[in-house]
Amino acid sequence: MAWALNDSPVGLAAWLLERRRNWSDCNGDLYSRYTRDFLLTNVCLYWFTQSIASSMQLYAEEFRAGAIAGDNFLGSAPPARIETPTGIGVYPEEIALLPRKLCEQAVNLVHWNVLPKEGILRRLKLPILREGAAHFL
Repeated sequence: MAWALNDSPVGLAAWLLERRRNWSDCNGDLYSRYTRDFLLTNVCLYWFTQSIASSMQLYAEEFRAGAIAGDNFLGSAPPARIETPTGIGVYPEEIALLPRKLCEQAVNLVHWNVLPKEGILRRLKLPILREGAAHFL
């Protein structure tokens, strides 16, 4: 698929915009959440750098390893528990919402924050991240 997306700017734009529409809480109206300039800039970054393939590589490798198979999304063997103090922010409408209990088993969870409704792509709007980081620190 990456080869086809690298071959067609229109195909790449359609793919990226469809993902953004489905993965954000825009209710089907991209322009209610994003400017045309922002969306075009995002498409251009992938097109001019020809980097859609490398951005998809991790997902392909994880899928082949069974990490995204639903019954074992952490991979074939659970990693060792991470003891570094960890803060996690989740959005209520994530595509795959991490259960807090699972996070507590995997890491030393010292801060859990349910962020305002806006979906996975809200991360591109940084003020909310600064607020969360200040709270964690």
